[in-house]
Amino acid sequence: MRILAVEDDLEFREALVAALDPDNSGIAMVFAGNRDEAIAAVRETDAGWDLIICDLRIPAEAGTSPEVEHGMAVYGTVVAELPGTPLRILSAFGTFALASTVMSDARKDDAFGEGLDKPMIRSYEKYQLVELAAEVREMADAIAALDGIEVATGPEHLELSDPELRVIRVHARRQSGAVARLAPLAGGLSASTTIRVLVEDERGARTSTVVAKLGSIDRVSDERGRFNRHIAPSLGATAFAPMAGFVTAGAGRTGGLFYSVAEPSTPLFGVLRDDPDRAMRVVGQLEEALAPWRTGVPASSTRVGDIRRDLVPDEQLASLTSYLGGIAWEEAEDRTIQARGCTVHGDLHGANVLVLPNEMPILIDYGRTGRTSVAVDPMMLELSLLLHPAGRAVAGAWPSAEQAEHWIDLDDYVQGFPGATFVRACRQWAYRVAAGDREVFAVGYAYAFRQLLFDRTDRDLAVAVLRGAVARLLS
Repeated sequence: MRILAVEDDLEFREALVAALDPDNSGIAMVFAGNRDEAIAAVRETDAGWDLIICDLRIPAEAGTSPEVEHGMAVYGTVVAELPGTPLRILSAFGTFALASTVMSDARKDDAFGEGLDKPMIRSYEKYQLVELAAEVREMADAIAALDGIEVATGPEHLELSDPELRVIRVHARRQSGAVARLAPLAGGLSASTTIRVLVEDERGARTSTVVAKLGSIDRVSDERGRFNRHIAPSLGATAFAPMAGFVTAGAGRTGGLFYSVAEPSTPLFGVLRDDPDRAMRVVGQLEEALAPWRTGVPASSTRVGDIRRDLVPDEQLASLTSYLGGIAWEEAEDRTIQARGCTVHGDLHGANVLVLPNEMPILIDYGRTGRTSVAVDPMMLELSLLLHPAGRAVAGAWPSAEQAEHWIDLDDYVQGFPGATFVRACRQWAYRVAAGDREVFAVGYAYAFRQLLFDRTDRDLAVAVLRGAVARLLS
């Protein structure tokens, strides 16, 4: 257990060390004596603090007088930047009322997988050192139990951070797990990590089969909201992976969402690689499964640039325009077209669809679910073969840059690709649901624009798709 203790009083430091007995309790303590030292320690990327203890009255820097405002600055930094780390505030005469005010906003959470929500922030008066030490020892025991859970990856090489491993262990402990077996999923190109997790108890019995989405607590909270607003209330129960749990405490700024999935299941990219006609049939199932989102949605006048903004905000344009030399993209964005707006998955590449043996598709990863053009999902699914790394692994040398530029001319575009039936199925879905052809072109343009953001994208293909879309939008 790693503790950051923010305290300038040397006598109280000694008392705290004596009470916690770090040499014999598995506790590693680091002291900060002022605001600046404390904030720097909080912001250390790899510090891995399990608990932060902070005196409210501390100096701003070495050699200055202690003031409450400096302790509050540390408190604010911890809450904002390490929302999943428990914080214990030390108060003394003159700060009791302030500590009580801080406590009134404290949330509860299960930071150590015990199945019990406890206060993330708690205040102790300095004479309550015995009580504080007792709680810290309970935390140390809980962390030791977490660390005792085996995380097994087998021959796979998974680059997971210590906070991500902690999130997995918290989930596993809640499921009475002794072992968490991990397997990779392709995932997206964002800062989040998506993996398959199988949890087994001490007898080897499986207690949980989930897909884990690991990322910042802000991203986790955002995706939970999207799931509760758009997925669970609207789609059929068989169309999506239900939420099995979430972790928003215990690992600093990192959290996780856990979605139940049936086994065996295969990512759609894998199905396409092995059996293109089967993948084509899955596309039809997807179109049907997502129908509730678009039912009764009218067409309206929309600028092409507005569809692009749904996928790439204006503030991100500056980093991308260098790729667009010779392309009249600004003129294309001014064009007004008819489009149908509705809820869409928003990141429907072939790794975010798991396929059951009966060809039933299961959606995962709802971090971009929201309202935009109805054609976004089918066109993302099709073009992810070009613009997603896992899609490129399936497509191989197809298409050439010339073919990619002429992606709208379907017959020429699919030549030489064994999965042509899959591509045609995606495109037909897009044309069926869009208000008109130009909406499909605009979505292809916007998705290619978005994928330019990511270093792992084949940017030559993205620019080719974008160039072809602009040419048709301006013709």
